[in-house]
Amino acid sequence: MALHLNIEDLLSARTVESDRIEYKQGWNPDAIYRSINQSQVRSRRYRNRRLGEFLKELELTECRATGIPTILKALKDNGSPEPRFYTDEDHTFFEIELFIHPAFIEKTPFSPDVSSIKWDFQGIDTILNQLFEYSADIVGGIAEGMANRAYNADNLLIEITDTLNEDVAGGIARGIARGIAGGIADNTFKVLDFARDASSRKDILIHLSLVNNANNFENHIQPLVSIGWLTMTIPDKPTSPNQKYQTTLKGRLIVKFLKLKKS
Repeated sequence: MALHLNIEDLLSARTVESDRIEYKQGWNPDAIYRSINQSQVRSRRYRNRRLGEFLKELELTECRATGIPTILKALKDNGSPEPRFYTDEDHTFFEIELFIHPAFIEKTPFSPDVSSIKWDFQGIDTILNQLFEYSADIVGGIAEGMANRAYNADNLLIEITDTLNEDVAGGIARGIARGIAGGIADNTFKVLDFARDASSRKDILIHLSLVNNANNFENHIQPLVSIGWLTMTIPDKPTSPNQKYQTTLKGRLIVKFLKLKKS
């Protein structure tokens, strides 16, 4: 339900909702409304020229029609949703609706049923996808591929970790950490932790005290690339001698969970 600020706001239809602010003015907005629909706002002659010039001298108006473009730019620069403009068929009123910034929308805690998850690679990847979808305003959404990218991963990891600290239902984070620890071999953790800095296949296998051969590569590196926890630095040339592997945002979150389990 809208919370009207006072009787004057009630009469003029200015309202505050939990997710938006509405402002409604009952005047003839035909010209400006048409301009906004065309993504253009032009200055027009004052209806009352003397009054307009008087207000301009008092610096209460500018006669340049920059108000709405300024509002649109400020909202865009702030990362806020675009406003909505309304009127009726006769254009007897002009209404603007400003929406809450996504960062201020109240969320229910992230609380998956960890007892129903199968803690193998696919099950762990599923819970990570759910967490990224919950944090979509931070990582940009799974659809944009951010979850599988290493670029700027450490900065995003900090923000997601803050989300975990603030929004994950009590005990769930450690429950996820225990599940991941039970479903991931120690060598998998070592690979993901070591490859936070891009590393060659040879260096990764040496770190595991293993011989650099096809069998060890297929057992310890290739599965992590396939599921998106490692990424190739030269993806269009998989067999390049200069190929390196780097832990993605998902992989880094796994490392974070495993370190939480050990703490």
